[in-house]
Parts: sequence; structure tokens; C-alpha cells
Amino acid sequence: MECPGDVFQRKRILRKEMRERLRDFFARNDVRERSAESCGRLISSRRFAESGTVLSFMSSGLEIETETLNAAALESGKGLFVPKVVSETEIEFFKIEKGIPLESQLESGRFSIREPKGFLERMDFGRDLGKILVAVPGVAFCADGRRCGHGRGFYDRFLRRLRSSGLDFFASGLCLPCQVVGEIPVDGNDERLDAVFF
Repeated sequence: MECPGDVFQRKRILRKEMRERLRDFFARNDVRERSAESCGRLISSRRFAESGTVLSFMSSGLEIETETLNAAALESGKGLFVPKVVSETEIEFFKIEKGIPLESQLESGRFSIREPKGFLERMDFGRDLGKILVAVPGVAFCADGRRCGHGRGFYDRFLRRLRSSGLDFFASGLCLPCQVVGEIPVDGNDERLDAVFF
């Protein structure tokens, strides 16, 4: 395990490098098409087929577009939940209702990311949600499940909470191909993912 200070500095450098790499990727590619391809690999996986609930996210900035995944979850009758920042340290997931225009269920939240409105059903950790597929965003990913997020720790804390709940879940990174790297510095606060789809 590396010294936390060293990990922090190396992650800062990695995030800067990845922002430049993503800007170049966005300039040179049809991001909607490339996003659909990456989402398609997750949708065609056994984990998606087995899941009763999908925890996805709403794209923002230099991120993979998740419209393909979100539409597939709703069309296949799965429960689709997306995150909302509810405090300085925590996110909660709220259910998107099929048959209601998506934009009427969302609003601009913290960090200018589209978030579910408060009237939607909050994910209940005490309820049987079947097998849960968690699509996790990030800045960079390793094929072995290591991940570098944006630095606020929301998903690491949420995944630890999910793990302690006893619910049956599979955490998968979802990203564009340019976001997969050979090495990511990690410390004891970083949760490793079960897979990465890109």
C-alpha cells in the first residue's frame, strides 16, 4: 500500500492527464456512437441479463453517455435508479419511472449534474431489489477493477455501504475506451470494482 500523500498527488496528475486525453477523444470521435458501443457491451453481458435493478448515472461533461444503458434498463422492465448528492459526503439513488419524460424527472443538481427530483422513490436498502448491477462512473479505470474517480469519494462510500447491506450486487466501471489505463494508484479508501466495460 502506498503512502496516502503519494497516492493523492499521483491521482491529481492522473486526473489532469485524463482530462486532456478525454478532450482529445471527444474532438476526434462520435462520442454518442462510442458510448452506445460501450454501453452495449454491458447490456449484452450476463450481469445485465440477471439483474433486476440497475443503478446507473446521468452523464456530465467529459463522460460516457449513458442514455443507451438507461433506456435498455427501462425497456427490459428493470428498476432504474440514478444518483443524487444529498450531503457533502453521500449520494442516494432514486427510481426513474418508465413512461414519464425523463427530463421531467430530473433537475440540475450539485456540480451542475442532472439529478433525480425529490418526489421520486428513494432506493430502500431493506427491500429485496433482486440482483443489482451498479454502473460506476470515473475518470480512469484499470481492467482489474481499480478506479480513479473525481476525488470526492461519493462512490467509494456508497459501495462500502452497499457491501455492508448484504444486498446482491455487481459493481462495474462504465467508460470510454480511452479511459482504460495500465496503472492507477489506490489507498485503503478505494473500492475495487468487479469488472470494467468500455
